[in-house]
Amino acid sequence: MIWDIWVRLGHWCIVLLVAFQLYSGENLDLREQHAWVGIAILSWVMFRIGWGIIGPTHARFSDFIAGPRAVIESLKRLIGKEHDPAVGHSAAGGAGILLLIGLLGLMGLTGLVSTDDVFYDAPLNHWVSGAVAGIATEIHGLAKPALLLIVLVHVLAVLWHQFALKERLVQAMFHGRGSAVDHSITPAMIRRGAYLMLASATLLLGSLLWWGQF
Repeated sequence: MIWDIWVRLGHWCIVLLVAFQLYSGENLDLREQHAWVGIAILSWVMFRIGWGIIGPTHARFSDFIAGPRAVIESLKRLIGKEHDPAVGHSAAGGAGILLLIGLLGLMGLTGLVSTDDVFYDAPLNHWVSGAVAGIATEIHGLAKPALLLIVLVHVLAVLWHQFALKERLVQAMFHGRGSAVDHSITPAMIRRGAYLMLASATLLLGSLLWWGQF
């Protein structure tokens, strides 16, 4: 076992939630649902940051964050159809994860103060000026193409691993097994993840209910 249940569950939930956000972003009839799903994604971002610090070995940022040179070398191996020696995420894959977490966090935070000036004001919009809300709304919209690009690159990379390198990454994100065993994935660690997820959701939702307007 390399990938714990929270990494795997989070992966597939984000796939579904981001797909819904991309679909609902331009649909006025779904703006309320879009807002709540955005809050759910931001809650996951908070959880994933915490899990990257206190989670099992291969979920931690320290396991896959690398410098530019290591990322470039990882990309060269990928293009050259060479198997990466990393047991968990490769340096290139780790860079992609950081970009995704950062972008989803940015979209979530800007979404909390955004407005369309007609039908909808986000829960924390009343805490910022019109100018700040306008900038946040602009950033929120501009981030969508970047998110689409990251998703496209991720899908292409997974397909490359799956068919060119014969690495069963898709299956691994279901059963969690890989080329090694992460002994830090214990029942106690899994419970820690559940507590962290509950704390992340409670903190975010509680803060929004206290300070936000719905």
